[in-house]
Parts: sequence; structure tokens; C-alpha cells
Amino acid sequence: MKKVILFYLIFCILGTVGFSENMRILVTTFVNNSSEEYGWLGFGIEASLIADIVCIRDIEVISTQDRKKAIDELAYQLSGLVDSEKVLRVGKMLGANVILSGEYTMIGQEIRLTARLSLVEKGVVISSIKLDGNIHSIFEMQDEIVIKLLSGIKKNEAKGLKAVKFTNKEIQAIKKRNSNLNTFEYMAKGLELTATVPQEFLDIEQLIFKYINKERAKAGLSPYLYNHKLAALGRYHSMNMQVYNFFDLTDQNGMNPRGRKLMLAPELFGTVGQVIAWTYGGNADEVAKKFVSEWIKSDLKGELLSKVYNYVGVGIFRGDSDRYRYYCTVVPADLMVELVSSIPKTINYGADLELTFKFIGTFKKDQVGIVVRFPDRGARFYQSDGSYFEGYGVYSPEKWNGEFFTIKIKCENGRGAYVIQPARGDQFYTFGVTFIAQ
Repeated sequence: MKKVILFYLIFCILGTVGFSENMRILVTTFVNNSSEEYGWLGFGIEASLIADIVCIRDIEVISTQDRKKAIDELAYQLSGLVDSEKVLRVGKMLGANVILSGEYTMIGQEIRLTARLSLVEKGVVISSIKLDGNIHSIFEMQDEIVIKLLSGIKKNEAKGLKAVKFTNKEIQAIKKRNSNLNTFEYMAKGLELTATVPQEFLDIEQLIFKYINKERAKAGLSPYLYNHKLAALGRYHSMNMQVYNFFDLTDQNGMNPRGRKLMLAPELFGTVGQVIAWTYGGNADEVAKKFVSEWIKSDLKGELLSKVYNYVGVGIFRGDSDRYRYYCTVVPADLMVELVSSIPKTINYGADLELTFKFIGTFKKDQVGIVVRFPDRGARFYQSDGSYFEGYGVYSPEKWNGEFFTIKIKCENGRGAYVIQPARGDQFYTFGVTFIAQ
């Protein structure tokens, strides 16, 4: 009998330890306690925290897209709940066990950030932090939030969750991401606009997409696929044209379509074009038809009916003055791959960098490759047959998981900038992303 009892006690103890689960975190947009002009900052903080947490092994992050979808689906049935209750309900729906939330206050250039981790099941706070600093230190503050929040979890309150232990490599990955304030603000404002798009704009955008593909069908061309990141690029440019009162492919910052793509969506590999127009109101269908019919009558017809592009995004913005003038930006693109991994700003010379991509091209998967241009123009990259490239290498996917594939770069071909570009067979694209080996 004693042996049975002893076995039972051992089983209970082992069972309790064995059932510690990894964190599955839902990151919410930080609440703005400042004036409306700083509303964009909350979206930027959310995106940065997600990018940091993704670097940590054994922690899963709920995607922003899944969160928005869940909130939309539950909007009606949760209408009687306060915001904190809604977040917990959404967290449960998505299978999260921890919520990361917070708020910020901006006064001039000074910022106060407050963040907390809460258990979804109980709603109790298991870790919190408050930071004061300058807007120019926002990146260091965001990194500190992630590291200190996850390191300072109260063990008694977080029973059942596996403790987070950072490796040096994970901390370096968090701290080495790109930290340009202008880029950050530009990206965050684009996220803010995308998150607050009125349904009217979305309706017009989808109708324009529908009518563009009708015109392509008449011309015997394959239909465009829709890309939401291209749509976000379009919305941002349309908003800028209305707000800053200009009508041009080059925006108020002197950036052309290619520059905006590199700034706001560098993870999309491929060339982009752009078509713009403005018109006055009517219902959604009338506005959409006006835009497309005018483009088809103009010199821009060739851009919409191009055989080169495979994706498109449509972005609408309308001001409350000027008799409801609508601006529209269409962003067609020839997309091949999307970079899923985050790229560090710098990496140690000689280190390995493994990158994951998603294949989104409309050609055969066995044609896709990644070109890496080396700082040492004389460095040789040997192929399996003994042939070699000089000054760059063409990396084939090492392993596939559905539409995702990885490559591994050995950063030993010179100190300096390594440029990553997509390839389709022997066709190399000239625009990509860069990191520094030092």
C-alpha cells in the first residue's frame, strides 16, 4: 500500500513539472495617452516587440493578422465588454496563454512606456515594467521591455509556464535589429493607417481590384493576385497625396515607389510599379469604375495590363474637405519571395546566418534562388559541379516546409555589406536588403 501511495506522489510531482508549457504571447497595440499626433507610435511599438519576441526560442507569438481577424469576428458578441475583457477573450480564442499590453505618454521628445504581462486564464499580472526616456532611445527601451518583462516573471503567479532563459545569441539578435527613427515612424504610420481603414475604403479597393482583373481578362491576361502589404503601400501614398496636397509618384519626402517599398515593405522581394489617380465621390461601385475606366483610357493602361506583374495592391484615401475627393494608388508588383526571418543590422564576421523565406512567385518553385553579393568582390562561391561565381553566390533552398524554405549564409567573404536579392533561374533582381558583417 505504501509503495502505491509513494508511486502516486512521484507521479503527481513529475506530472506537475512535465506539464509546464511554452509561452504563446498575444501582443496588443500600446495605448496612446498623449495627443492624437502620436497615435502611430503604438503600432510601431507593437510591431517592434513582436519582432523582438520572435527571436526567442520556445516562445510563440500570435500574428497581428490572426489577432485582427479574431477581433473582427468577435466584435459584435463582445460589444458589452470592457477592452481588457475583450483582449482576454480574444487571447483565449487564439490559444494564447499570456498577453503583453501597455501604454505610453509623449511630452515633447520625452516618452514614458509602461508594459505588463498578464495570464489569459486568470487575468493576473505576472510581470510589469515602467521606463522613461527620449524618443531617440525608443529602440533600446523596446528591447529592455522584452528582456526585463520576460526575465522578471513572478514564479508563484506563473505556475505552469516554462521559465524564459535567454541565450547570448537571442539577446544579440534582439539588440542588433535596424534602429532608424525615420524608418520606424514611416513604418508605424503605415501600420496605423492599415489598422484603421474604414470599411468604405476597403469596399472600393476590392471593387477596383475586381474591375482591373476584368480588364485583364478582356486582354487575355492572367488575373492579378492580391497582396495586402502592397495595398498598405498604396493607402499610405494616397493619404500623403491628400494630406500634403500633391499629386505625383514621388511623395513629400522625395521618395519614389521603389523607395517606399524598400522603406515600408523590404521583406517583399520583387519589382514594383505604381498608378495614381483622384476623382470625386459617388457610391463605392461608381468610384471604382471611374478610376479603372480613366486608367484604361490613359497611358497608364499598359501598367495595369502588364505581363510582367503578378500581384497588386489597391489603396484608397479620402479627405473630409474638397467635396470628398478620393485618391487612389495601385501598386502592381512582380513578387517572388517574402523574407520571414528578421535580419540583424550587423553580424559577427565569420558567423552563420540562417534565413527563412516564403515562396510567393507564380513560377515553378525549383527556379527560385537567393543571390548574396559579398563585400569582397573577388570572393569565390563554388557550385557542386566545380563552377563558381565571383563576388556573389546563388543559394538554392536547403529545405522546404510547404511554401517556406531556408538558406544559410556563411559571412566570411569580406567585412562590410552583404546584399540579399531574389533570383529566378538565371534572372537576378537588383533590389534587396542589406546587413553588415564586422
